[in-house]
Amino acid sequence: MFAIFGALAGFATGYGGASTFLVRHLVREAPADRVDPANEGAPIVVRAEFRERRLVDPEYGVEVRGAFVHRLEATFSTFSEGSGKSRTTVRRWGNPTIVPITGDAGITFGAYRVSTALLRDIGTTDDVPTTEFAIARSRRKQTCKLLDGMCYTGDPASPKIGDRRVSFRVRAAGPVAIFASQTNSELAPWLKGPGPRLLVGRIDEPLSSILDRIAKAGAGIGFALLSFALFAGALGLLRVLDGFPEALARRFQGVRVLNHFFVPLGLTITMDGIAWTRVFPRLGVPILMVGFLFAVLPLLIARPRQ
Repeated sequence: MFAIFGALAGFATGYGGASTFLVRHLVREAPADRVDPANEGAPIVVRAEFRERRLVDPEYGVEVRGAFVHRLEATFSTFSEGSGKSRTTVRRWGNPTIVPITGDAGITFGAYRVSTALLRDIGTTDDVPTTEFAIARSRRKQTCKLLDGMCYTGDPASPKIGDRRVSFRVRAAGPVAIFASQTNSELAPWLKGPGPRLLVGRIDEPLSSILDRIAKAGAGIGFALLSFALFAGALGLLRVLDGFPEALARRFQGVRVLNHFFVPLGLTITMDGIAWTRVFPRLGVPILMVGFLFAVLPLLIARPRQ
């Protein structure tokens, strides 16, 4: 278990470090008034303004003025919670599916179009209540019961499996800075690195501040130290419980304790390198080779015990 958690910590360190490196060295500021072909595929920060538009959801008739609208559709379902003997089955509303409402022309941001995938990730600012009037003028004449500005396909007080709950949120118009990847003339999510990333900032926020907030999600030196400690604990536990492999129990130039330093250090760097290779192979492969060398160094030059 020590080794497994050490491997996960080492991998997290590498993934976070590689992502932070890419943010620091690859993200560039791009002009909003034109699409620069030199930025194709690169992560960029664009400063422009979301324009206000009249948007109507064709299914539920909700009309609002803003940059874009999210329709959030949640389904009442059965879920398992807990584990082992404490596992229970509950019925509740699931996480909503986000359907962006953009109109026929789509959403533009300066000279760029904004992809649907990026719109799903960009946060909204205000709730939009559903009204009887909106439902009445819907193209598809969706029938639902209204409660607290939300539309329920079943009884809101006693939902059944498969019932849906629909709500709306709008993004207000205004100037912002968007972090995304340039794909042709479209802004799309940048897929490098783990976890959610900052997508929208203040238009007047310095680029260095935006990069700091993007990169801070990466795992730092603490995870590397944790990985080293767990690997060292695993080797020590093997020595106590399983007699420890004879090859690793040999003296390293007469100082046996160095075995317990170089091996966990090498394993930590190796897992770090594997993660770097997944994100940034040009640096990941050399790191992987260094880690492997440290991991096997005691085996290559250890002196047998007398």
